[in-house]
Amino acid sequence: VINAIQAMPDGGEIVITAENRRIEDDPALAAGDYVHISVSDQGRGIEPELLPRIFDPYFTTKEDGSGLGLASCHAIIKNHNGRITVESEPGRGTVFHLLIPAADCRPEQADAPDRGDLPKGEGRILVVDDEEIIREVLSELLGSMGYETVTCADGGEALSIVDGGKRFDAAILDLTIPGGLGGHELCGLLKKRLPSLTVIASSGYSEDPVMARPDEFGFSATLAKPFSGPDVARAVKSVLA
Repeated sequence: VINAIQAMPDGGEIVITAENRRIEDDPALAAGDYVHISVSDQGRGIEPELLPRIFDPYFTTKEDGSGLGLASCHAIIKNHNGRITVESEPGRGTVFHLLIPAADCRPEQADAPDRGDLPKGEGRILVVDDEEIIREVLSELLGSMGYETVTCADGGEALSIVDGGKRFDAAILDLTIPGGLGGHELCGLLKKRLPSLTVIASSGYSEDPVMARPDEFGFSATLAKPFSGPDVARAVKSVLA
């Protein structure tokens, strides 16, 4: 959807559809029930010679692109035994097709978490993440637990805040910030300024070695995205106990 928006700088229509499909004779997919999701736009389209490369990691035609968006989509769908394909023609728009295996049962209904049950604490926590919604959610969750939070979108801004005299008890750092200073490098720079700082690594990429072995990279704990209130509480409690 982000790509579709960027492909239509003068506006246009994005159509998202979903339907149930039965797959029987596709050699690339196991036979069974699937959900077919399509996302189509009226953008400028993709050149034929570029189509075979759009799911390659780090391949991008944008000046400020990371080349990880579609690669991540492809990896996620593949890991769920599905498939993502694309149809596009220059000047005629683009359609992405996602086929995802359908569940054979309804998910259990979970009660909404009671934020009043989250353990209380105190201290000031620095949150660094390039996604505004993540910063807002973490700030709200940590605030409901009694912590003071300061949020920023990249490592450069975080260093300016610390160099300006702010002190923190802990930090939650997004490992990957496209075009900015991410948690990998920021962790060491912050600890040089604040030696007693404990740092939590946050990422949606489970393959990142930091998420498997945080202590080897200077981190004290990890917070995998997507996270819940109890996930945040456990991570913070583990470093501020």
